[in-house]
Amino acid sequence: MSIWQSVIETCDEYSPKTSEPDLNELSQFERKLRSEYERYFLKDVSTGEEDIPFGRYLLHKSDSYHIELHVFSRGYEGEVHCHETWGLFWILSGALSVEEYQLTGVGLTRVSEQYLARGSAASFHPPESGWHKVATTDNDAQTLSVHIYGKGYDLQNGKYSLNTIDIEESARSSFKPNSNFEKRLGVKIHV
Repeated sequence: MSIWQSVIETCDEYSPKTSEPDLNELSQFERKLRSEYERYFLKDVSTGEEDIPFGRYLLHKSDSYHIELHVFSRGYEGEVHCHETWGLFWILSGALSVEEYQLTGVGLTRVSEQYLARGSAASFHPPESGWHKVATTDNDAQTLSVHIYGKGYDLQNGKYSLNTIDIEESARSSFKPNSNFEKRLGVKIHV
């Protein structure tokens, strides 16, 4: 069995089937995935001397969820954005700062910030949360994270805000070939 097969089976069985699940349903799913994360994701994923190319990599896709690996470059700072569905993510290496925003009648207002180091997890659950911005905090190493997005997530286009007032839709970056990281991480992925 591939290291991902058990994770995929857990997602198939327990992932919420709507874009706005009950918060308890999402929490239960996150707890079910915790042991899979500790068993498969939280191993030594150092990339060695050579970096994995920055970007997003599609690990698995189904009708109700999909899994991505994100590779953030040193000094990365993203835009405020939302996924319009629930999501979970775990930090495999490096660290991220995550700012959360609330959409109000006058635009987006920053409501919190958290620091996520290797082994940390976070989630978002529309409509209570969803708008956020991430930045790397370790300038000495790349940050790698695994993200699971729920039903309704558009793989091609997303909603962004450059100034917390204007919201626009634009294309997401293209997926990179998984061969960029498979050999370095000792993982073979079949999407």
